[in-house]
Amino acid sequence: MTLALELPALSVLMAACARSGSHLAAALDSLTLSGPKDEVAFRELPLSQMAQLLETLEQTASRQHFPFAVADAFHFDGEPALNTFLTSADSLREALRLLDWVPSIIHPSICFVPVENPGQPAQMQVSIQDPTGDHADLPVFVEMIMAVMWRCCCTIAGELNIQPQVHIKHVPRTELQVYREFFGVEPAFAQPVNALHLPVEVLDLRLPGRLPQAHARAEQHIRQILGQVDEAQPLRPQIEALLRQQRHLLGQGMEAVADTLHLHPRTLQRRLRAEGSRYSELLAEVRHQLACELLRKGALDVERISEELGFSDRRSFTQAFGQRQGQTPSAFRQAHQHHNNSY
Repeated sequence: MTLALELPALSVLMAACARSGSHLAAALDSLTLSGPKDEVAFRELPLSQMAQLLETLEQTASRQHFPFAVADAFHFDGEPALNTFLTSADSLREALRLLDWVPSIIHPSICFVPVENPGQPAQMQVSIQDPTGDHADLPVFVEMIMAVMWRCCCTIAGELNIQPQVHIKHVPRTELQVYREFFGVEPAFAQPVNALHLPVEVLDLRLPGRLPQAHARAEQHIRQILGQVDEAQPLRPQIEALLRQQRHLLGQGMEAVADTLHLHPRTLQRRLRAEGSRYSELLAEVRHQLACELLRKGALDVERISEELGFSDRRSFTQAFGQRQGQTPSAFRQAHQHHNNSY
């Protein structure tokens, strides 16, 4: 079955292809659905299919770099509440809260991490989370997201004369002049993380378009929309992806997870029960999977891993790991290292 995207995503891609000269029909024809659906939401696309789709569209672009064409075509006109939330914000910091909802709106693999250190520019780091590790770095998708972020910043804070720095993990995928013309500055490539760097002082400057009442109504409407979107999707995969993307939630309890997903805790429990699951079981499974991954990598000691996974102390982590694995974390690591050294 030929892949058919839902209309909002299709509209943006069609507009971007018109700008870039990419061949959308051919790119969609090259992908097939594994199930009987006539239509699939972009946020439901497996990363392997999304990578193939976006890379094909980038390769066939003849007029404009495809990620930048998406940013130029991207708009919130289809959902006025999103545009209102941005343009009526009191400050750039307040407006950037929209990024918390992007995984639910666009794709759950997107992860934003704000970083602020004294005396340094603020960072908004962007990454793609893939539990399999096969598609953890999707350059086209990363450039799309960063370009859209850039456009949003310009829209809501253009009068502040902001000049963010752009750091990108991968090497340039087109001529440097193309990047300079879009961002107004040449990005720094081959960096440790993908990030926009903003002067800390501009985050809290009051914006000229601030309308607190409109902003509050827009946020309420967005939360309703997200509740409707999430209700249509299985909840367990959403929570698993969230816990992997935002590990600090592993030790903060179900209420913090529910709040991040814009759900009432009782709603979260009810929906998990309907799917034959419980939060405590889900949390234990995600913790164990991450523990095995971190122990295999060998970069962190057991004490630090227990902290990363939200355990109160190393003893609690060792006990939980032993109950599921039948051996201590140290024994698991040694066995894995011995296995690797035997080849």
